[in-house]
Amino acid sequence: QLVVWNPKKMEVTGTIPLPQTVREGYLSYYGLTAIRRGDHLVFSVGWFDWNTNDTILGETGLVVLDTETDEVVRFDLDERCAGITQAIETENGDAYFVSSAMASAAHLLDKLDVAPCALRIRAEEEAFDADYAADLSELSGETIVGEPAPGTGNVVLLRALAEDAVEISDETLTWNLTGVPEWRWLAWNVATDSVEELTNVPPATADAFWFRVEGEVLASQTNADYSQTELVLVDSDNAVESRVTFPGFLQNLARVR
Repeated sequence: QLVVWNPKKMEVTGTIPLPQTVREGYLSYYGLTAIRRGDHLVFSVGWFDWNTNDTILGETGLVVLDTETDEVVRFDLDERCAGITQAIETENGDAYFVSSAMASAAHLLDKLDVAPCALRIRAEEEAFDADYAADLSELSGETIVGEPAPGTGNVVLLRALAEDAVEISDETLTWNLTGVPEWRWLAWNVATDSVEELTNVPPATADAFWFRVEGEVLASQTNADYSQTELVLVDSDNAVESRVTFPGFLQNLARVR
């Protein structure tokens, strides 16, 4: 369920049940970023089993929520892409729902049939484009690729791991791959479908969180033992530059007004 909270009154005013998002044996992972379409909010749902079988369900859910009535307008399922945890909205208003690094790792380990991928919702629309499903491995030439962050213009940033950077055995788990500090940054121009590597920032683990601060985009870089997090700035040319380093694993920011 979702909790409806009034921040001005500091009150919880209700809940929104989401029984359609339940999958037995899986955690329902609601998208970290919702897309607004008028009075509607649109967000994805992925299904992860981290505790028992280290698997991901091979489909993506899409919830369309009416913010005026606090009711679910529609719930869609799409089997073309899986393991999505967030969406990136580009300059033209289109939203790209990109599979996570964990999903690409699961695919490499034969724990997920669906290859690294991206779905799209066009500007002003609130359903996945039936004619669009991008194969990220084909676009980038990388086997293990995903985990989006916003670039500028029509660029979506991705993380990629060279397959020869890791040793894989029958005991390898998805987080054994996502925790390798060899994930590189790629810039994917969704308008031209061109992908280039950003070489001015060192590799890190796949755990990239991003934040918009006064029009700028900051993304996180985490080292091998998660003892340090570096925030990097994505500039107007989609270059990445180091800004500040924190001890520990930074997962979110809060702004005090």
